[in-house]
Amino acid sequence: MVAWQFTLGSWATAQQQAVWEYAPYRVQIWYALEPNLNVTHQAGQRFLEDLQQELWRVFKATWRSHIQPMPERLKPIVLRNQGSLTFDDLTRNEWVLVVAADRPETRSIRTFQAAAASLPEVFVSPTTQAALESIQAQMPLEPDSSGGRIMAKLKVQPGGDQAIMQSLVSQEILAALVPRAYLSDDAKVRTISTLLPWQSEVMLDNRDKLFLLVVGSRDDQFHARVVELDCTTRVAGPVVEGQIDQWSHVSRLTSRLIQQAFAPIARIEEADDSVAKLRHRAGGLITPEDHGNPSRIRVGDLMQPVVRRDDQNGQPVLLQALKFTYAAVTQSDGVTMSANVYTYSGGPGLKGRQNPRTRRLLLRVRPVSQKSQLQIVVRGHRERAQAGCAIYTKDWLSDQFQYLGRTDWSGQLPIAAPPVQVSVMPASVKAERASQLRIARESAIQQARSEYQQKLQQAEAQQKVLPPFDVSTVVVPDVPVDPATLVTLNAPLLQIYVKSGDRVSARLPFVPGLIGTEVAELNDDSLQLQAESMVRGFQGEILDLVGQRNLLSARVRLHISLGQLDQAAKRMDQLRVLKDFNQMNDQLSLVQRNILERLDAGGVRSAQTQIDRMFKSTRDLLQKFLQDQIVTETDDALRQAVAASASGSSSGP
Repeated sequence: MVAWQFTLGSWATAQQQAVWEYAPYRVQIWYALEPNLNVTHQAGQRFLEDLQQELWRVFKATWRSHIQPMPERLKPIVLRNQGSLTFDDLTRNEWVLVVAADRPETRSIRTFQAAAASLPEVFVSPTTQAALESIQAQMPLEPDSSGGRIMAKLKVQPGGDQAIMQSLVSQEILAALVPRAYLSDDAKVRTISTLLPWQSEVMLDNRDKLFLLVVGSRDDQFHARVVELDCTTRVAGPVVEGQIDQWSHVSRLTSRLIQQAFAPIARIEEADDSVAKLRHRAGGLITPEDHGNPSRIRVGDLMQPVVRRDDQNGQPVLLQALKFTYAAVTQSDGVTMSANVYTYSGGPGLKGRQNPRTRRLLLRVRPVSQKSQLQIVVRGHRERAQAGCAIYTKDWLSDQFQYLGRTDWSGQLPIAAPPVQVSVMPASVKAERASQLRIARESAIQQARSEYQQKLQQAEAQQKVLPPFDVSTVVVPDVPVDPATLVTLNAPLLQIYVKSGDRVSARLPFVPGLIGTEVAELNDDSLQLQAESMVRGFQGEILDLVGQRNLLSARVRLHISLGQLDQAAKRMDQLRVLKDFNQMNDQLSLVQRNILERLDAGGVRSAQTQIDRMFKSTRDLLQKFLQDQIVTETDDALRQAVAASASGSSSGP
């Protein structure tokens, strides 16, 4: 039995992988024609036929696309605000099945199928009833389907949707079908995934990609705009647009825009801190000769991860795009891929729990411009900007830093894409080079030590003394980087360092042009900056005090040498009244105690180590330069001079 279960499990895993690798993308294209577009019905139909043929020619077996008119309820939203459209906009005017949570009859109802089988009646408003009848006239439901059973149980209740929701909250009725806009967060009601065939939830579960296409005309030019919404991750891509002057070429223009808006998908198989193994969706359907297929994920492509976690009914309860985390494809056989992982300092990268309800997917990034704003704000308080942060970029290969500027009053700094393409070293090549550098270092140290032994023997024969062997002086030969092993990225990935005061606050992988403003939430550094300013002021006071002590001591000795003992005594009095080590140390302890109390009161402990390090270095400075030897030694010199002068006077004639 165990062997049989193992065989079934292996077969199921193989089938799942095969489906992922060889299943084409299920693509839905909704199109809308702007009112100012003046074309005949025949020309419009020819456009759709040509577009379908263009898509098949380009994507071949990797796509199964369906082109349909955009739902009327979405047209105003898309035409008005296509650039910031979200999946919530798709479902805002749809209906949701809601049941009374505390009634015994509905406690076990968790799915749409259970509701269709168990509920005796479902209340709707007259407006909802009329709208549902109109939709059913165009899209009839099978009587024995779950949707058909729900529709057969509809019962109209006067008073509107708001009154129906109040009846549900008061437990007067068992269930109702209401627009999503009327939902409340009351714990006495529970929403059910409403799987009616015209609802977005059904469309999203049965499609991989949704494209919203708008075609219009302006200034004797035909315009087209396309945005992609990934159905699995619920991530909306950027708007891609173009124009052309002939209607017969609009289908080709639209096909090109859809290709630019399309983001292929990969799945994370395994990952560690720096490397990930990925699997290409529909990669097995792309032939080696089909190099131009937009579904192909190529070496050098940059992918952004998204985590989706489902409930027991398969509906997402978590959709999280991992910010400042990317995977750069460094090797591919068409189906499986290796990738370098780049994440923010302290970030988990692509590591994470993997189970049937949790999917970790990646979408290819599509920068639409050459510049983005990086904004630094306080973690948990996005309205509080962190101004004055120094921003640097570090080269991936040479490790050289370049200063970009400081964040302004709003915490923002524009960051442009570099003028040349970015190249990175695959993790395997980097590990091999590190091993070669380690071997070269050990060999250089061994050779230098051998040469030192020979010199030591010669020095002993000549009765000379050599300084001890110093490993730090050994010159280690560099291992050159083979340009053929580097991978040139197809998107500008930068390594950004954020420095606040003397401390590096964060390391952030950053893609200029991906979105307009990328917000980084970092720990509040205001107390750390105040501590730094106070410590720097205190250190300046120490240096000033050291200078005064040395100057007065030198003047006392100068007056002694010139026999000006009265002047020397006055300078010595000035030297004695200067602050000593104990006074300065007590003052430093008071400053440190005030800073730590403010850290405790504000609940900010992340900068504790840095602040402690600053105070320790300042205390070491006190120990080194403000001990009382200079005062004591100068005072002794003065006493000796006075005694010598008195002795000389008493022995005179």
